[in-house]
Amino acid sequence: FDNPEEGFIDILVMNAAGVMARDMAIIGEGKSDPFAIISMPGLKKKIETEPISDNLNPIWQKKGQFPYVNKGLEAPKLHADVYDDDTVGKGYLGECDIDWSVCLSDPGKWLRQKVFTLEDPKGQLNSKGGVQ
Repeated sequence: FDNPEEGFIDILVMNAAGVMARDMAIIGEGKSDPFAIISMPGLKKKIETEPISDNLNPIWQKKGQFPYVNKGLEAPKLHADVYDDDTVGKGYLGECDIDWSVCLSDPGKWLRQKVFTLEDPKGQLNSKGGVQ
């Protein structure tokens, strides 16, 4: 940040690992065509990755930014939703919240080594895997 009170949060959605297979296969294991949507509460802007076909370990390397104004409040968490891209619509694979407040104390660092576990708060499926 040039100004510690306002600026942008640089985001790099690197990859996911071990996501659930939603597309069943006649021969072999099922696959998914995963993509992620990253959002911040209170903002309409979203960062969306491209779907990676037939892959349970997609590598996205998608960059984006969110505006941020520090008003002395707790930093809002980012939210990641992961879906399976289908011909008609999208299939839910899981979601997670990302606490990036640790980056405010050292703005030049990315959370490169942190894997955020995908969960299903509705309990409708057995989510698995994580997002980095």
